[in-house]
Amino acid sequence: MNFSSTNIDQSKTKTIIIGHRNPDTDSVAAAVALAELKKLKGIKNVSAACAGLPSARTEYIFRRLNAPLPEVKNDIHLKVEDIMTVNRHVKCPP
Repeated sequence: MNFSSTNIDQSKTKTIIIGHRNPDTDSVAAAVALAELKKLKGIKNVSAACAGLPSARTEYIFRRLNAPLPEVKNDIHLKVEDIMTVNRHVKCPP
């Protein structure tokens, strides 16, 4: 089976990478790192975000490294259509 996303028009899609709610430093750093990796691999419209306010420690570390904190998203509501695409050309086995 081929579940490739090559049929998706990436110019119309925006990917927001977040960690868990009430993010700690590793959650925020992981989201930022993955977003940057995807950008380096040529994926467009990718950004990192925090699912809640970052801690004072996280703010300190990002400030110390002269790195911008990602945008805070307080109201994240996912739908299946936001995280899955259906390739109607793939035949599933019975």
